[in-house]
Amino acid sequence: MQIKLKNVDKIKKADMQLEGITIILTSKNVPSDIIGNVIFCSDILLSHYVDKLYEHRAFEIVEICTENDSFNSLSNTNKLYLFNKFDRELRKKVRLYNTIEEEIREILNIFDTILNQKSSIAKQINIKDYLDKINQLLHNKLQQSFIEIVKTKIKREFMPKVSFENSDMQIEFIEDDKIKRFIQEERQCIEIKVSNKSNAVINMESLGICDILTNGYRKDFTYSEKKLYKRVLEVCFVSNGNSVSLINDVSDRENLEVYGINEDIINKFYDILDKVVDSIEKDSNEEYYLVYKYLNKKINMTDAPRDLRCFVDFKILLERYFFCGHKWAKPKIIVFKEPENYLNNTWQDLYAEFVVLLQKYIIPNLIIRTENKDLIAKIKHYIKIHDSIAKVNVYEAVENNDGFNLNKLIG
Repeated sequence: MQIKLKNVDKIKKADMQLEGITIILTSKNVPSDIIGNVIFCSDILLSHYVDKLYEHRAFEIVEICTENDSFNSLSNTNKLYLFNKFDRELRKKVRLYNTIEEEIREILNIFDTILNQKSSIAKQINIKDYLDKINQLLHNKLQQSFIEIVKTKIKREFMPKVSFENSDMQIEFIEDDKIKRFIQEERQCIEIKVSNKSNAVINMESLGICDILTNGYRKDFTYSEKKLYKRVLEVCFVSNGNSVSLINDVSDRENLEVYGINEDIINKFYDILDKVVDSIEKDSNEEYYLVYKYLNKKINMTDAPRDLRCFVDFKILLERYFFCGHKWAKPKIIVFKEPENYLNNTWQDLYAEFVVLLQKYIIPNLIIRTENKDLIAKIKHYIKIHDSIAKVNVYEAVENNDGFNLNKLIG
């Protein structure tokens, strides 16, 4: 998956290849959400883009077809039939075509079929003449409607320029002064085909599940933080007595509803988690406590170090999201921030191993934001240990005026 960014939030320029594990090397002066929110919003934007644009086009197309004098001569019954039938057929094809010409040919074919199916309509109008008349109207109107959507909804809600593409996804938004060049090239649209609506990014770069659990839901959450809350905590994270509903005992793991992952693989994840996380408890004051094995003690989650919270986040993600009975609960991309330091010297090794397993068995693309170059070698080590075929691409956030470039170092 290729992601090209320019002047997006604090990112001045980035050309990134996501194909396994992507490491972003940063320093303390880099914003806490340098990449996670951008990737998340790019995905959400593309998912909404197809629906919003086609919904708008379907309305415009029906309006154009009903404005013709031939149509106005039809009875109200036939008008209603034609409107409903055509609208339904358009909405079945929620995708954009490579060019406006290609899309218009499909529209005219649909309309021709519907007109000929209804004999009471076909007898009253000359279908060929009718379709010829609306052909040029569709050209003009669809290009205009596309430009208006790019100028208003997309540009207002997100960013001046972004390119996001893979084998079945490609889209680009450009500044207003260049928009006609983007739309028209000898009366054709430059490639704007979008056939994949993914909604498939989890962003945990600046906010973890423990943070939400400790501080609760806030109205000032970003869109990606709200999604994390709703996906992982709001529905699935249910308290049970004095302990949070996590699988803390080995015998309880038989109750997990896991799809597509066998018991041996599940045990590989727990071989790591069991060395760090024991359980989460909630007292009568509604405060959460972590019981962890390294020092065999209980600690208030608010006071827990970032590295311990990180492994609790892993446990919650697995047991209340990836291992649950929802087949859609496996995103294509997840963004993590590695803890700056570790309470235990071996925990970075456990972190690296967990990341490798997560990529191999559950998430195709992982993005790890870190300040520690040692993580690179450790991830590569565990890729060999677990016989993974994942590639490792490394990028560095380098200051550029008031923003940052993400420059490739390894890959």
